[in-house]
Amino acid sequence: MLVLLNLLKNFLTISYYVRCGVVVSVSRLKYAFILSGVIMVLLIFLTPDIDYDSYFRFQVAYNMGFSLLYAQSLIWLPGYQFIVAVVKDFVLMRFFSVVCVLATSKVLENFTFIDRKVAVATSLFYLFNPFIILYGSQAMSESLSTLLMASFIYLFVAEKHIYAALVLVCGVLTTYSFWVLTPFVLVFGLARRRKSVAAYLLPVLAIVWWGHINYSLANSPLNFLDLASLFHHDISATLFITLNPINVFLFPLVYPLMFTLPFTLQLLRKNVTRMNDSAKSLLLYFIILTTILLMTGQILGYLFGWGRYFIPLLPVYIMLGCEGALRSKHKRVWIVLYLASAIVMTVIQAQEAYNFKLGMTQR
Repeated sequence: MLVLLNLLKNFLTISYYVRCGVVVSVSRLKYAFILSGVIMVLLIFLTPDIDYDSYFRFQVAYNMGFSLLYAQSLIWLPGYQFIVAVVKDFVLMRFFSVVCVLATSKVLENFTFIDRKVAVATSLFYLFNPFIILYGSQAMSESLSTLLMASFIYLFVAEKHIYAALVLVCGVLTTYSFWVLTPFVLVFGLARRRKSVAAYLLPVLAIVWWGHINYSLANSPLNFLDLASLFHHDISATLFITLNPINVFLFPLVYPLMFTLPFTLQLLRKNVTRMNDSAKSLLLYFIILTTILLMTGQILGYLFGWGRYFIPLLPVYIMLGCEGALRSKHKRVWIVLYLASAIVMTVIQAQEAYNFKLGMTQR
């Protein structure tokens, strides 16, 4: 109870500092950073891994090492798999996830293309999002994906395109949602006639390489898509899961709305945080294309409607709507609703994920 009260106190004090036009002190930032980290560490020791893929994926990486033969029968990209193969300890991988969350908050805090106070607030709202905290304590790739996404945005907007391209290579080899960014960066570079556009051929080559691996193992460059369809059909039939059209619309609206309530509402009102055009275009493009990708995957029977797929998008929603929410006359109400709605949705998602895990282990 004391931890929850301290958590709520931190949320409420954000609005005070923004209203007074004062940058949040280093000591308060440090306190928030430590508090969030402690909560995630406690969850590691007090809660089990709730997602079926977490330990199963760990076992595959532990047994296969750096071999890519697993790609013959599984769809996972090799980036996270190789990290697991190096660490080879499940608890340490959960700690690795915590480190990724904390590192992401530091990257968000240092964004220079938005107001300093908004950057700090974005970092704090991200740190104390219950869904981020929950999956920050799990041995899953979402925390790493979010760190890569934040790092890419930072480097891209800062026009450090060589480094941004290298981070994007890591991203496209970690999660499929990063693939939607490759057309954007190529078109952006060509439109601006930047020589650095050549660097963005690297993530394209990484995608082609993954297709080659799939072809060499299963005679199909899109073997991961075929496998995803087979897994979805088999699991749905075994666990009696049917595609509910209503669930499809959880992706574009309900998930971001419930996990980032005041910020998503600001976007719907077109009250977007002030930033340069290239940053705004990148963030909006990523939201729209990733949402379309996830919706299409669910409709065509490639993936289930898990809220964790939206985790890399959550700091983007927060950042885009942060300034509008903090300038609202009802900012304290918004902050409380943000915490409350995110807690409710996190509990629902955790229960669904754990029930799915039980169903998979008992089948």
